[in-house]
Parts: sequence; C-alpha cells; structure tokens
Amino acid sequence: MNENKGRSGLTLKTSKQRGIRALIAIGMISGLGALAVPPPTGIAPVLIPAGGFRIEGDLMADAIAGDWVGTTNPAAGVLNAAGVPLNPATTFHFVDPFNTTSDNTFVGGLKWTDDPNTWQWTLSKPSSKTDINNVLLHIAADADGHTWSVVAADRASTSGDSYIDFEFLQNPLVLTNGGRFASSGPNGGRTVNDLLLSLAFSTSGFCSVNSSSYVASGDASIAMRPMSLSPYSSNQRPEAGERA
Repeated sequence: MNENKGRSGLTLKTSKQRGIRALIAIGMISGLGALAVPPPTGIAPVLIPAGGFRIEGDLMADAIAGDWVGTTNPAAGVLNAAGVPLNPATTFHFVDPFNTTSDNTFVGGLKWTDDPNTWQWTLSKPSSKTDINNVLLHIAADADGHTWSVVAADRASTSGDSYIDFEFLQNPLVLTNGGRFASSGPNGGRTVNDLLLSLAFSTSGFCSVNSSSYVASGDASIAMRPMSLSPYSSNQRPEAGERA
C-alpha cells in the first residue's frame, strides 16, 4: 500500500538498499497518575531488547542499546538477520510489494480525515517516494510496567516530500473486494481515543512528527485533538517518543 494525499502504507526492509524512514517509540500508561520520568534521549527504556530500544532510524543494535537486529548479541535485537521476529507474539514484520504495478494503492483525492469506509484502493505502481516495502512493530514493557510500542517504516526513495501515518485503531479496518475499505469504528469509521501518528518528510531529510487522538465532537462524530510529543519529538531525524 502506498501513500496518496494523506494516506500511506508503511514498510521497512532489512537490506542495505532501503533505509528506515520512520522510527517511533510510544509509551502508554494504564490508568491515571503522574507523568513518568523521561527516558534517556533516543532510547525507549523497555526490557526487551536488552539495553532498551535505540530510536535513531537504523536497524542495528550498538554497544549501548538494543535495536531491531542484534549484532553479536541476539538479545540486543527483536529480529534475526533475515528479518524474522524472535517472538512473533510481540514483534511483527509486514512486507508489502514494491516497484510493481500489482501493488494496491490508494485512489487519488482521498484524505486521512475522511471516513475510512469511503476510501478506495486500486492496483497500480506508486511513486518511489511513497512506495513502501516493509513495516515493523514491537510491543514491550519497561521496568515500571508501562507498555511501549515501537514502529518503523521505509520508502523506496527519499527524493520528494511525503509522509507516513501510523493509526492505532480499537476496531478493525480491512480491505474488501471491489477496491473498498470496511471499518467497524462507530464514529465516522473511527473510535473515540484512536491514535494517529503522522511523520512528514522533506527532500532535505527534515522530519516533523505530529500526534493526535480522536475525541467526541458532540454530534455522534469525532474530531482530532493534538497531543504533545515533547520532549521526544525531533525535527532533525525521523524519530520520536512519547509517554503519557
């Protein structure tokens, strides 16, 4: 799936030909309470992989913290060298076709703010800047019992402005036959407290990160509410982290 006017698919590849173009760590706390102490800059303090999860936009672990792939220490990674999750219950690697006309892409003119039930897809070859091959997701806890989600994606080319969305939905959203989508979200195809993370990339490599949640608008629909990413947002590298 490719990006089209605010819609994007997500991917990551473990070869040297394509680099990670988005890497985010999000910390979530269940219930109410004081804000947690921020972790070290660039490291999500999860228990797996060993040393925490380095958030810097590449695949390989270093001597200080873990990453997607461990080097000499497999415990410092969550994938093996072939990109296969070490624990498929907590780590996921999704692969999408690329550089082919048989890829499913969004029909032009769609907006991310639209009801997903109105979205349409077709088979075509996306532009290189929106052509996605891999996406990664890792879910882990820290020592305080908080749950973190780490996500990553790539695109075939960094030439040209583009962005990638990660949506955390509480109800199913699936592709259907006939080039349509079907969402079980009760509020215009989404659900109150669904989460949207959007990463905008420029040709210069500049990356801006925005986070929003869906809130009730009073007329049976929902609206977007911006969420602060401070102090983990970065306009210099495709990475960010957040703890609620």
